[in-house]
Amino acid sequence: MNAINYMIEFEEDGLHLYDALACDCANDELKTTFNLLADSQRKHLTELLELRDRVGVGGANSVLVERVANVPNGFKRLLESHDIHRELKSDPDAVWHILNAEEDYIKLLDGMAKSEPVTEVRELMLRMVEDEREHLEKIVNIYDFIKAPHTYLEWGEFSNLHPL
Repeated sequence: MNAINYMIEFEEDGLHLYDALACDCANDELKTTFNLLADSQRKHLTELLELRDRVGVGGANSVLVERVANVPNGFKRLLESHDIHRELKSDPDAVWHILNAEEDYIKLLDGMAKSEPVTEVRELMLRMVEDEREHLEKIVNIYDFIKAPHTYLEWGEFSNLHPL
């Protein structure tokens, strides 16, 4: 199986999860967070599609990817479990569960890349791992940006003598 197609499949599952959570969410802040994450996911997916077009159909075939292709990724498990989905749409820390799924995927992809016997495919997969780490950092930054207004420090001097 093609390593890029495997990664595209993972990113599409993530996009479907973000879109589903954004549609079902009643909390405006969480809805905004999921919409921003979906936009970031779309951009990342577009980059992968462009990479696939540049590399070509057979340029990233890997036996290791074929072995793990049938194992459901973290996003797919979150999508398919209706109980988890119901909990995530109202959980203010839902993004951390999603980050764990991303981190697990990065570890899996990194392990496959390091074990890949074909040098060209190994280098391509290692580059995709780095791209995925950068994408994870963007997700963390989006979450931090959304949560920033709720994080402040009260100082007992001067005007902050009474709680907000």
